[in-house]
Amino acid sequence: MPGNFRQMSQMFCLVTVLVIMAISPAWSAPEEDLITDLPYLTFTPTFRQYSGYLRALDGKMLHYWFIESENSPQSDPLVLWLNGGPGCSSLFGLLGENGPLRMVPERAVEKNPFGWTKVANMLYLEAPAGVGFSFSKSKDYSTNDDDTAINNFAALKDFFRKFPEYKDHDFYISGESYAGYYIPTLVSLIIDSPVFNLKGFFIGNSFSSATLNSDGKLYFIADHGLISQQLFTKLLDSCCPVKDTSNCSFSIRSAFSEKCRLTINEALRGLNNLDPYNIYAETTTQSENSCDPMLNLQNQLYLAGNKNRTIKVPTCELYGDSLSDYLNLPEVRRALHIPQEVKTWVQCAETLVTSTSEHRNRQEEGCPYFAKALFIMGFRAVRSNALFRSEDDTALNLDKTSQRFSTPGYVLTLDHSNSE
Repeated sequence: MPGNFRQMSQMFCLVTVLVIMAISPAWSAPEEDLITDLPYLTFTPTFRQYSGYLRALDGKMLHYWFIESENSPQSDPLVLWLNGGPGCSSLFGLLGENGPLRMVPERAVEKNPFGWTKVANMLYLEAPAGVGFSFSKSKDYSTNDDDTAINNFAALKDFFRKFPEYKDHDFYISGESYAGYYIPTLVSLIIDSPVFNLKGFFIGNSFSSATLNSDGKLYFIADHGLISQQLFTKLLDSCCPVKDTSNCSFSIRSAFSEKCRLTINEALRGLNNLDPYNIYAETTTQSENSCDPMLNLQNQLYLAGNKNRTIKVPTCELYGDSLSDYLNLPEVRRALHIPQEVKTWVQCAETLVTSTSEHRNRQEEGCPYFAKALFIMGFRAVRSNALFRSEDDTALNLDKTSQRFSTPGYVLTLDHSNSE
């Protein structure tokens, strides 16, 4: 009888352990990455969050911050968030946009009542290596958009190795700005090798074509009365001899016409005292070298002429120093499991080096990547399913991109040869 009782007790313990394993949504999660005490929180989180590193390729280590859904982590979708730049950290998205945490002055972190974790498990990835806390063991930070996609793909595989319980969840990829390149190129890899349960993607204020974005910006500022009608007429006279008032390729003409380039610069100077991401925000004082990574990149690639040279993406603290001050506190870095040897965190990386020729080629191919992803995944209306925008953003307007995708047959024509 004692032996039977002992066997029954052992069986009961085994069943109890199995039940706990079955109902615990984070049982397989890496406990070494669990954030247990994030400094300066003004509330007690009801969700689990993790911070650590995902292995990419060639010694690249990409920092991630993963936050479980506040609703139902076991069944809610998984959403990857990527900020743009190129070279800007996704931790701004977490702590300044759609995460459950929000930075406020004096190092406090409060609850964001509108965080996407209300309905989703959110994964924030700092990419490529050299951005935020992500690093390369070889110290090689040369990159391009294809390389970024390949390494993000590898990092995602490592995420599902660490968190296998999320592999079958509905998976979405989202982001903003230069993620208009990061996301379609990554989606294209996933489509070609469908190892994830990818359901869709969505991008806010997408940068998906340098030419379209540059041209659309000039139409945007004219439509919003930020330059005079006389100056806009001068732009058309200088850059569009055929007087095509609705479809002028300002950026292409500027590479061959000094008069066109100077007139474009004259029009853009009127934006120096405006927030490029919110023209209705309180007026600020900015220098000629506006802290606007997209504008700086476009100026270097197009307005300065077609010179194939190496550039550095500018360092920008678009929203002050509070975010970088907080993330560089020793106690915060320890809470996030950041090694001591990892560099100081900045919002947009100055160590990210790329080639203008590589960027130009990829930027002109951004729309076909969109088309491939949309066509194969079965999307029919780009604006309602993949792209969303604000009406007050000069840096990343969607006027021309929307016009391109609304062209009848555009998506189908681009992918017709691969439609099977």
